[in-house]
Amino acid sequence: MRTVFPTVALCVVSVTALAHHSTSHVDTNRKVDVKGILKGVEFINPHAQFHLEARDANGKTVTWTFEGPPPGWFRKAGVKQSEFREGIGREVTIRANPARDGSPFGLLEKVIFADGRSVGFSP
Repeated sequence: MRTVFPTVALCVVSVTALAHHSTSHVDTNRKVDVKGILKGVEFINPHAQFHLEARDANGKTVTWTFEGPPPGWFRKAGVKQSEFREGIGREVTIRANPARDGSPFGLLEKVIFADGRSVGFSP
């Protein structure tokens, strides 16, 4: 019994970790560029969240959420989180893999600032 519980617990944790990093909810074969106003950035675990207000094809305002890397990635990559916080309220373009179901969600690939600077994110 002493070895059964740790083995089962390890299996449960492993499956949960794999499920967490699944990209089945996004179309990894497609990319979209969404231009709009950066409304907020949350540097929270397990992934940073970027919120962008954009207009759809009918001119309706839609708030997109993009999932980025974990907060620790920014420090390791030498990217300052303050760059994004300073961009709140400004126009940016976000390149991402879009949600398969058409919802305003994507897996972040790159943020392009209005002045042409960009920050890319490794999947």
